[in-house]
Amino acid sequence: MIRPALAAALISLSALPASQASAEASRVVLPSGQAVSLMQVLIEEAPPLARFRFLAPEIGAASPARGYDDVAMDFGWLCEHLALPALDAVGLEVPGIVISMSSAPVDFGTTDPDITQFFEPFSLADGICLVEQF
Repeated sequence: MIRPALAAALISLSALPASQASAEASRVVLPSGQAVSLMQVLIEEAPPLARFRFLAPEIGAASPARGYDDVAMDFGWLCEHLALPALDAVGLEVPGIVISMSSAPVDFGTTDPDITQFFEPFSLADGICLVEQF
């Protein structure tokens, strides 16, 4: 089950300090240089999991396209600098976080051959995001 009220609170709390945000307040520039914006936060109760979904228009078919290897370092950064602080701010503890990037908006759980989506799951230990393998 997804808790929309908590997800809305997380979205409002997950803004980064102005020094790390681009000129457009909802966009964040990541270590790879790409700018993303938070589209959605989903909190699942069984199993407990927080999903942070980002719009990343530079991945996939964009020109110049950024492939997974180009943005791989961004997943851990988003987990540790955005997702964890947002969860801490509302006092929510989950054993896992999934960070996803999509080249265009797409409904959760659906695919579109024209939209590139990358996912990275993390387990949490001592306040650190640890990459999990699918």
